Amino acid sequence: MPSSDPRYLLLVALVSVTLPLLPAGSLRLRACLVVGYAFYALLGLPSLLVLGYVSVVSYAGGLWLDDCHEGGRRRLTLLVFAILSPLLTAKYFKSAVYILGMDSRIGLDVILPVGLSFYTFQALGYVIDVYVGRVRAERRLDRVLAFLAFFPQLSAGPIERANHLMPQLERIAEFEETRVRAGIRLILWGLVLKVVVADSLAPLVERIYSNPYGYGPSDIALATVYFSVQVYADFAGYSSIAIGTAKLLGIDLVPNFAQPYLSESLTEFWRRWHMSLSGWFRDYVFTPLHFAWRSWGSAGVVAALVATFTLIGIWHGSTWQYALFGLLHGTLIAVGTITAKTRAHRRWRLGPGGRIAGAGRILLTFTLVTLTFVLFRARDVHGALAMYGALATQPWQVPRLPWHWPLGLTLLVLAGDLIAASGYRFTLLPRPVRWCAYHAGAIAILAALFGRFIAGAPYVQYYIYNRF
Repeated sequence: MPSSDPRYLLLVALVSVTLPLLPAGSLRLRACLVVGYAFYALLGLPSLLVLGYVSVVSYAGGLWLDDCHEGGRRRLTLLVFAILSPLLTAKYFKSAVYILGMDSRIGLDVILPVGLSFYTFQALGYVIDVYVGRVRAERRLDRVLAFLAFFPQLSAGPIERANHLMPQLERIAEFEETRVRAGIRLILWGLVLKVVVADSLAPLVERIYSNPYGYGPSDIALATVYFSVQVYADFAGYSSIAIGTAKLLGIDLVPNFAQPYLSESLTEFWRRWHMSLSGWFRDYVFTPLHFAWRSWGSAGVVAALVATFTLIGIWHGSTWQYALFGLLHGTLIAVGTITAKTRAHRRWRLGPGGRIAGAGRILLTFTLVTLTFVLFRARDVHGALAMYGALATQPWQVPRLPWHWPLGLTLLVLAGDLIAASGYRFTLLPRPVRWCAYHAGAIAILAALFGRFIAGAPYVQYYIYNRF
C-alpha cells in the first residue's frame, strides 16, 4: 500500500488519534510495532517472515557481538552474511545464475519484498554500530523489532540509525502541536510531488523508454528530463510523507533530500540526494575502504570512491545498467575530487563569477545527472546505448511529447526547492496566503486523482524506489 493511497492516509489518521490514548511508554511502542507488522503483512506471509528473520538475527547478533571479548570481526562477518542473505537471494541470485551461465532451472522465481533493501541496511548499520562501540546492544527485543518495522519509513526509508531512532521510540505518540502542524504540511507537499508531479509525468516517460527506437533525440531528451523530475518528485514526495507521518507520532526522521538539483557539483549532488543512503555508504563502506587503502595515497581515495559508488549502483538493481550507473558516478566524482584543488585555484584567479557562474555549474551538474539517468531508467544496457546514440547522431526535430504542462510541473518543483534553499519559513507567510496554498495543493491532488479515474488509469501508483 503506497503512502499516496487514501487507505494509507486513513491508517495514519487512525493511528495518530488512537496511540496517544494508550499509556505512554512500552504499550505505545508495542502498539506501533503491531501496526508496522500488520502494515507489512498486507504484502503476504513470506515478506512478513523475512522482516521477522532480519529483525531477530539483528537483535541476537547485537547481543552476541556486545558480549564477546575476542573473535568479534569473525562474528560480525557471519552476521553481515546472515542479515544480507534474504536480500542476496531475492535480489541478486537469479542474475548471478544468468551471468555465470549456470542451469537456469536452479534460478528462483522470487518476488523482492517491498522495503527489503532499506530495512536490511538499517539492520546492518545497527550491528556494525554495536561492533565498533557506537551503540550498546539493545536488550529489549520489542525495541529492535519496532526500530526495523516503524511503518512510516518501512517500505522505502529514510534509512535510520539506531542511535537516532531508538531513543525516540520511548516517547512515541507524544503530542506537540508544532510538530503535528509541520507533519501535516510535509504530507500535503509530499502528495503534491507524488500525485500531481511524478504520477503525471510517468506516462510520458514510459511512452518513450518502452520504445526508444521509435522516437527521435528531441523526444528522448524531453523524456529523460521528465524522468529526472519524476524520480525526484516521486522519492522526495515519499520521503516527505514518511517524515511528516513520523512527526504526527512524535518522531523526527532524518532528512532524505536537500534540493539536490541546485547542486554545483556531483559531489554536492550526492550530499543532497537520498542522503540517508549516501550517508550510510559513506560511513560503512567508503570510510573503511579509504582507511584500508590509505597507504595508496590519491589512488586509494579514487579506488574507494569508485568501489563505493559501484556498490550504490548495484544496491539499486542486479542488472548491468545499475552497476554502470554507479561506476560512472564514482568515476566522475573521483575525477572531480582529484582536480578539486586545480579548479579552485583557477576559480580564484578568474574570480568567483557571481550568480551566473553558479547557475552554470548547477545547469552542468543537472545535465550530467540527467544523462546518467538514461542508464538508470532504460530497460537494459542496449536500450540505453541506443538512446545515447540517438542523442548524439540523429537529427533533432520538433518533439511529439507535450512540453507546456510538464514545464509548469517542473517550475513548481523548482519553486519549492528555491524557497526551501532560501531558508524562508513558509509559516511566516500571512495566514490567508498559507491557507490558499493548502487549498490549492488539495484541489490539485484531487483533480489529478479524478483525472486518472476518468481516464481509466490507476489512481494510485507505486513508488519507483519500492523496486529497490
